[in-house]
Amino acid sequence: MTENESVKFFLRIVQEKHTTVNQRLTELFQALASDNHNEKVKANELLLGACEDLATILANSDRPKWLDQFINETKLYSSNHQKSGHNFRLLNSIVNQKNSALSHAWSFEQSNIEVDYNFDSVYELFKKTDYSGFWGCHFGTI
Repeated sequence: MTENESVKFFLRIVQEKHTTVNQRLTELFQALASDNHNEKVKANELLLGACEDLATILANSDRPKWLDQFINETKLYSSNHQKSGHNFRLLNSIVNQKNSALSHAWSFEQSNIEVDYNFDSVYELFKKTDYSGFWGCHFGTI
């Protein structure tokens, strides 16, 4: 089966957005290692934006666990970055998911999307069945 060009295009977009997430993740690690609080907040916001950008084009069932975790943790950091301990919490969370994010390989199975029906055999099956009392007609005479 040949792949649909639209599917290929969509996969390229997903991969580009994933690459951006990985770049923003690296930038956040660098910022968290610095003493510049504003740099940490900015890098966090950039990662959050990249993750949300990727998430918006994916069905919920296609979102990897690490993506949702990054979104939740970066949102939490955005609203609590002034409080003690949130640098460590953010760092701990992203360290635990970093390898999953960096090594994630996208694949969208089409087996559930494309179903092949043999309409002739379905018609023949219903043609042989007597539904004369059902809807007041006989399928064999339609």
